[in-house]
Amino acid sequence: MVAGQSGRLLVSDGARQAWRRMDSGLTADIYDLTRYAGELLVVAQDRLA
Repeated sequence: MVAGQSGRLLVSDGARQAWRRMDSGLTADIYDLTRYAGELLVVAQDRLA
């Protein structure tokens, strides 16, 4: 029982770290995509003007 609990704790801790890494990576990706979309809009407006 104790071994099973410690195993579960290890898994949840590893999952939490992986989630934190994925979350920060996702945030950076969204930021990059947002900035890229903003640059595309500026270029499109320049061409239309």
